[in-house]
Amino acid sequence: AKPGTVLSVTGVHLGPEMVEEVYLTDHKFDLKVKVLEQKDKTLVIRVPPFVKPGRMQLMVLMAGKQPKLLEQPVYV
Repeated sequence: AKPGTVLSVTGVHLGPEMVEEVYLTDHKFDLKVKVLEQKDKTLVIRVPPFVKPGRMQLMVLMAGKQPKLLEQPVYV
């Protein structure tokens, strides 16, 4: 994906009651991305225009009493 590209991620438990924020990470820097659409099984995000070239992994901040950052097996 190039900067500015809109990506659709499909999975389970992706709704707003489960996922608070979405990031792209290269394990050195976590970059918060804009969520354009969020449903129970899909997330639509936009790759930020200033992202550096390279392989980045999707990471989500789970909602709840004890929020946790979880890296997902999805690479951009």
